[in-house]
Amino acid sequence: TLGEVLKEAGYATYVSGKWHVNKDDECEQDSPKHNWPLQRGFDKFFGILKGSSDYFTPDNLYEDNIHIQPTDDFYFTDAINNNAVNFINTHIETENNKPFFMYVAHLAPHWPLQAKPADIAKYQGKYMDGWEVTRKKRYQKMLDLGIITPNTKLSEPADVVLDWDSLSEVQKIDMDKRMAVFAAQVDALDQGIGSIIETLEKNKQLDNTLIIF
Repeated sequence: TLGEVLKEAGYATYVSGKWHVNKDDECEQDSPKHNWPLQRGFDKFFGILKGSSDYFTPDNLYEDNIHIQPTDDFYFTDAINNNAVNFINTHIETENNKPFFMYVAHLAPHWPLQAKPADIAKYQGKYMDGWEVTRKKRYQKMLDLGIITPNTKLSEPADVVLDWDSLSEVQKIDMDKRMAVFAAQVDALDQGIGSIIETLEKNKQLDNTLIIF
């Protein structure tokens, strides 16, 4: 793993998020741990061993090799980001003589669709114009920002995508809610990445850090 290679090169190594490189039957406390993060080159681990989880009440949450229970106010995206921040701060305090490698592996916006009510409220109702209108607006915005060139054409919708106007009002409200939750999941992720960047900046490490997304 990258952790093993960089540890040999003198790096401190951390994982915050999902591991997802062992079999599901190797994810229990009493199972063999040869494929777990601490046995594959990492100094510290916070997160889940499986590839997906409930965001509020994950049943597969670990700190290093120890199974832990989520707190009452737990939200996995925030926990991943907060632990990444803690890893950086602790590293600077205790091992600042070493470079560090950190793998931040988010679940969001993977299913299940789950987000915090305050984040959902920012987006609910914004998708009631429908997905055709939304995709055309996003296409135009990318053109305006210069992200894509003027000769880039908007692809045709897939055949399986229903015409928005064919939906009932109840269905439209349901689809708007689903899209709002998805947007809220991305928003929470983005807030947390911002806190990681701020932590690097506060510790005067931002210009000394290579960030690969």
